[in-house]
Amino acid sequence: MRHLRIIFTGLLAGAVLIGCGPGKELPDEVPRFKNKETSGNKSTEPGLKVPTVSDPDARELVERVVKLCTQNEPIRLAKGRLSKSIANGYMKLPLDGAKNLVSIPTERVLVGRWPDELKVTYKHKEGIVGVNTLLLRSGLTGFFVNNEPRSNLNPRAMEEIIRTDALARHWLPLLFPLQDPDAVVFDLRKGVGTPPMDVVRFTMPERPIYQLSFDPATGYLMGVDYTHREFDTTFFKSWSFKGHSTFDGLILPTRLEYIQSPDRARTREVVEDWTVSTWEFPSKLDDSEFDPPK
Repeated sequence: MRHLRIIFTGLLAGAVLIGCGPGKELPDEVPRFKNKETSGNKSTEPGLKVPTVSDPDARELVERVVKLCTQNEPIRLAKGRLSKSIANGYMKLPLDGAKNLVSIPTERVLVGRWPDELKVTYKHKEGIVGVNTLLLRSGLTGFFVNNEPRSNLNPRAMEEIIRTDALARHWLPLLFPLQDPDAVVFDLRKGVGTPPMDVVRFTMPERPIYQLSFDPATGYLMGVDYTHREFDTTFFKSWSFKGHSTFDGLILPTRLEYIQSPDRARTREVVEDWTVSTWEFPSKLDDSEFDPPK
């Protein structure tokens, strides 16, 4: 069924068949990525050189952000490596082969153990009745509909998508990847867009280049933009973060919005909108947390 393909990719990064459609205008100040594919951490823009070490100015900004969002206790970032978030909101999906997308009320539960385990469960409350689960466990991937496995014709590509999108939607808001020894931050620009943001680029081995936007006053991470190849299509992807609040000493977003479009369109449509009720940081996650659903 058509909606299963879109749900599958939606669990990875949103609805696949998103056109430009009516939506919000994107600011001209944000750099565009034009018909370029992302492979590993190669540049997606002509003339953009990706350094092998962080730029000092960009690193200084990151250190300031970490201090602000940990309330001057950077050691708190480590707890994010074992984390769980519960959110309610909607995903835009087609119903019964319809061309137009419909907002489906959904609960999302995400459990992660950095860097190799992730389990995302989506419980649809209307329209599409059922539970969809996306699983990554030490390089093994799975997609389940009502606890039944679905075929996975390209496990390597699926793993790549899960890891790339999980970094944007879950791990980067927790900030600790910015302190990873292999992380590179560079190309600091201040006063970008409206309202003005402090913007840096970030990458890690085997991951694309992400553009991170920070509020200059609070240091809060407000957005993550990147381009990424999903099977046979290159997408522009963007997460925006709002409603920051304190959870166990970490200042984290409670409102997450996601847009996706082939290439970089002039307009955008929110295809996922989540309100996070809780971020949790267990001292231990049992392996069974990442078992296939039963």
